[in-house]
Amino acid sequence: VTSQRVSIDGVAWERLDRSLLSRLDPMVVFEPVAYEAAHISADDVVGDRMTVFVRHDGSEEIENLKFLLDVYEEYGFVNFVSPSVFGSRRLNHKLGCLLLRGDIEGVLKTFFVQPGVGDIPFFRQVRERLAVSYGDWGAMKEIATSLPYTFAAELRVLGALEAEPKKTRQALRAISRELEKWVQAYAAWLFNRMLSEAMTRLEPVDAELPMRPDTAYKTLLYFDLVSDPDTEAKRMGIHLASAMRPTRVSPEIHRVIRKNAGTRFVFSLPKDADAHAFLSHLYRLHEGLPVPGWVRS
Repeated sequence: VTSQRVSIDGVAWERLDRSLLSRLDPMVVFEPVAYEAAHISADDVVGDRMTVFVRHDGSEEIENLKFLLDVYEEYGFVNFVSPSVFGSRRLNHKLGCLLLRGDIEGVLKTFFVQPGVGDIPFFRQVRERLAVSYGDWGAMKEIATSLPYTFAAELRVLGALEAEPKKTRQALRAISRELEKWVQAYAAWLFNRMLSEAMTRLEPVDAELPMRPDTAYKTLLYFDLVSDPDTEAKRMGIHLASAMRPTRVSPEIHRVIRKNAGTRFVFSLPKDADAHAFLSHLYRLHEGLPVPGWVRS
C-alpha cells in the first residue's frame, strides 16, 4: 500500500468526476487534502515513509535485523539506483550508452531485436522474428502489430522509418520521452558502477555524484566509447540534467515488529534515496514462481 500527494489543476474537487478516477483503478482511493496556489513540484518532495512486511520461513537470521537497522541508521547505506530505472527489459542503460556514443544503428538494432533479461519465450520468439526481418521496416511493422501494446514504442519508430527510411535519428525522436529515459538510465548505470567499483576496492567515494554523463565518470565513459555526450544529446533533442545524488543516505527507523510469519518494520527515507537499495542491504530478494509453501496469504 502506498500513498502519494498529487495536484490537479484548474478544477474544484466538487466538480471533479471521481467516478472516472475510480474506473482508472478501483484499488486507488482519492481523498481531498487542501487547495494550493501552485502545483506540487519535485522540490516539495521531502522523502518516503514506508511500512514493509517481510515473510520468512524462520531460517533467516532475523535476529540480526535490528542490529543492521541500527548500523544503517547511524552510518547510512550505499544509495544504489533502483533496477526499475533500467526498464522492464533491463536495456535502457545500454540504449542510452549507444545513443550518447552516436551509434544510431546500434540503438535501432538493440531496441528492436534484443530480448530482455527476463523475457518469456513468446516475446523472445517475436524478437527473433524481428531480427530475421531487420531492415525491412514494413515487414517488421507487420510482426510488431500483433502486439500493439507491448510494441507501442517500436511501432512508432517503425512507422517513421517506413515513411522515411534514411532519417533514422528523426525516427527515434518519435519516442523522445523514451530517449530521455535511456539517457537517465545510462547516468544511473554510471552512478551504480562507480559505487560498486569503490566498494569492491574499499575506496572512498564522494558524498554526491552527478546523475548525468559527467567528467566524474571520465574513465567509465572512455571505456564505453562515449566521447562527447553533450553534443550527441543535443543532436537528439535531449537535455542532460545536472542533478546530484547522494552516494550514502541514512534511514530513520520508527519501529520493528516481529511476527510469526515475518517481520514488519516502519522507516522513512530522505529524498533521492531508494527503498529497493535499502532493502537489498537487509535481505536477499527473490521473485518468481512457484511461491514457497511456507508463505502464508
